[in-house]
Amino acid sequence: MLEEMIIGEPCKKQMFEQLSGIDFVGLFLDGDHLKQKISHAIVGTLKALLTRYAKRETCARALVLRNLPVDACIPATPFDSSAVVLGKVPITQLTLLSLAVNLGTPIGFSSENNGAIIHNISPMKDKKNTKSGQGAAEPLSMHSDFAFSDHRPDWLILMCLRNEDRIPTGICFVEQICQSLTPEELALLMSPSFFIFPPESSLLKEPRMDAILAQRGNELISRFNRDKCKGQTASAQAVLDKFAAIADELACEVVLTAGDVLIFDNKAVLHRRRSFEAKYDGTDRWLQRVYCKAKNTAKNIEAELIRDLAINGGV
Repeated sequence: MLEEMIIGEPCKKQMFEQLSGIDFVGLFLDGDHLKQKISHAIVGTLKALLTRYAKRETCARALVLRNLPVDACIPATPFDSSAVVLGKVPITQLTLLSLAVNLGTPIGFSSENNGAIIHNISPMKDKKNTKSGQGAAEPLSMHSDFAFSDHRPDWLILMCLRNEDRIPTGICFVEQICQSLTPEELALLMSPSFFIFPPESSLLKEPRMDAILAQRGNELISRFNRDKCKGQTASAQAVLDKFAAIADELACEVVLTAGDVLIFDNKAVLHRRRSFEAKYDGTDRWLQRVYCKAKNTAKNIEAELIRDLAINGGV
């Protein structure tokens, strides 16, 4: 369920040359033009893979793409929440966006980084003890992003700019977890027997009562978040704890280095990050993230703010 592709040097060089000719900041004033330009940067077998993946014509629910183009000079990893990196790594960000627009529609949420399209995943001094992409001291347990929301992103794209300490991203496939559960346990997880709490940043404060699992075609998908889900009964909590334990046991660790990308189905794949000791000296792990919706589902979403690439400063 995990597929890996190493981008060959000719393809990498072609992408780099095409993206180098794009006025990154200027084109943000013309979002449609930007989308057209960057979508054409992906060609050949990589484009074919993304097309099949987006249509779920492959059994893979996660992709690792290695050796994609990044900027020749990567600045210091930001460790201040107020740091501005718009345009400082244009090749890296255009590579990330070109993958996103070939996969679906990049989106932003008003409650997440003020609606920005590209998010920095790096340890911030003022958030070191938070359970977030900007924390370090606290681990991120297995979860699906925006588990509480009806408008969850379909895919997450994580691109690595720096990871000298080789800190892994743990992923686990929902289908594999479900194979270790009994029919009765699956039925309970598919019933609205659980509280799912919103994150602290959300305007919503009350939990929703919902199922952890749901059917999508021939597969099961999940809105599990270890730190935000709670069973309404003792039996529901027991099966939730078992689900979490199996997820941790089956997890595989993906180590990304500069130029590597991890793409995964946010509803069929759970992910985690262990705690680590951040140095806050510009050398810490630095990923950038984009959320994506399938092209036919990204419009008319009411509960979150969907921002187009044309929004000024929207990265």
